[in-house]
Amino acid sequence: MTRNKLLCLGLLAAVMVAACGKEEAAPATPGNTQEVAPAPAPQAVGGSCSKDCAGTAVAITCAEGETPICECGPPPVASCVPPKP
Repeated sequence: MTRNKLLCLGLLAAVMVAACGKEEAAPATPGNTQEVAPAPAPQAVGGSCSKDCAGTAVAITCAEGETPICECGPPPVASCVPPKP
């Protein structure tokens, strides 16, 4: 081995020995914690539609009461129409 290779191997060994056994520091926690609002209740699943538009699949599932619409066009579109009040 050449002198440079021996020096690099020695340096690598020294770094590995120095790092061995050290624990990683825990991430810092923020000082001021913010309360998070609870998630809203899940909506009931309503209708769905799917359509093959020249090799591109369009599909959607809407919430209960909404009307699913799947249309082929430039670009294919899938949407949910909310009920009228």
